[in-house]
Amino acid sequence: MKKCPKCGYERLPKVNYSAPSTECPDCGVIYEKNETYLAQKKSAQKKQSERTSLKPKLPKNLNKKPYILALTVIFILGFLFVTAQYVIFPYLKKQELDKLDKLDKQNCNKAYVALKKVEALLESGINYRDYGNAVSSVRIELNLLKGDSKRAEELEKIYVYYQISKELWSAKVKDDRTAIFNIIESGEISNGVPIINILESGEISNELWRLKTLTGLRDRNPELYVELHGERYAELYYEPAQQVLWHEASGLLKDYEQK
Repeated sequence: MKKCPKCGYERLPKVNYSAPSTECPDCGVIYEKNETYLAQKKSAQKKQSERTSLKPKLPKNLNKKPYILALTVIFILGFLFVTAQYVIFPYLKKQELDKLDKLDKQNCNKAYVALKKVEALLESGINYRDYGNAVSSVRIELNLLKGDSKRAEELEKIYVYYQISKELWSAKVKDDRTAIFNIIESGEISNGVPIINILESGEISNELWRLKTLTGLRDRNPELYVELHGERYAELYYEPAQQVLWHEASGLLKDYEQK
């Protein structure tokens, strides 16, 4: 019995069919052609299956939900951003600040050593030229410091007293009585009090007071006052003024050392 591959009809052995034996009496398909067609179709399906098997297979979840990959990427990028913003960048900034602070301390120490040298020279005795060179060396070291550093501000304040003292000494060397008068009258110490006020608040001789209040001349006409009494003024005020400046600088140095 021959079974049709298309419709499944089976030829009966004792029945005379009008259709030839190579043809299905029910659907009319040619057996051989249909078998060839089915074989070709099966071969094509096999090749297609082989090509498909060579392609990389993605996980089923990704095939069904591709947005999971996008969410994963967004999460990773967000994590990296937060880590950089709140961990890495602050750490690098702190490292940079620590580096600058260390450098500032080193430069401050050099300026401090230069100031201590000035103090030591004054205690052991020094001439004007050496004193001026020592104060200039302090200025060079201070120029290397950051202006907004607390340590730099304190050292700068100490330097100012030595610089005023240097200017006062220079005026004395040049016998510039007007400069001596102006420095003592206008120069201020740390609390903003003029040097002259400090000098005249202590146990100074009555002659100093007389020079100050002499008919109010010093306040009314400083130039005439210096012309008439400048020599005596310099004799009485110069040394005490220098002592006040050096004393203030030495006190601030001690305060700096204790911090």
